[in-house]
Amino acid sequence: MFIATNNPQRSSKYPSINPVLAEDTTLLRFDLKQKPSVSIIPSTYYTHRVTTAFARPTQRMRLISKVFPWTIDIESQSPITCGDIWEAMHFALQEPIVESEWGFIARDGKLREAVEAATKKRLAADPTADKRARRIDFLGDTTLFRGLEKDDDFAKQVLVPGGKGCSETWVIKLIA
Repeated sequence: MFIATNNPQRSSKYPSINPVLAEDTTLLRFDLKQKPSVSIIPSTYYTHRVTTAFARPTQRMRLISKVFPWTIDIESQSPITCGDIWEAMHFALQEPIVESEWGFIARDGKLREAVEAATKKRLAADPTADKRARRIDFLGDTTLFRGLEKDDDFAKQVLVPGGKGCSETWVIKLIA
């Protein structure tokens, strides 16, 4: 059972997912540059991090985005929680950009400049951080979590030909 939505007057387009995650009901905004335990206000973080993400027990899900090209797969022995999702998003976007990814970024001059500027800004905030560009830098200033939405057409579009889909594929909405 889910805790009441942030807006009890409104029913969700996505009743299968916890309202604190659904883009149409959540009021939660947090910066994916920081760990969820730091970026999410403590009362929300500690209340919801252990609540299940879905109405029915779900142990596998995929996150995709219209803002970045990576998929984030989450698998768990127990039902996936809101905290599992928050941590997976943060962790995946802290990964360094690898050579093959940089090859595509470097082909687009404006994108390359934007990633380099975001990397420089991140390093200015923490001079001890790893100097390599990270996936979070690819996002520039668009790093605030806005919620998850369902878009099966988009999910089919980004699925690698011959790849195995996931019934619980959700699109991460981000804002600046």
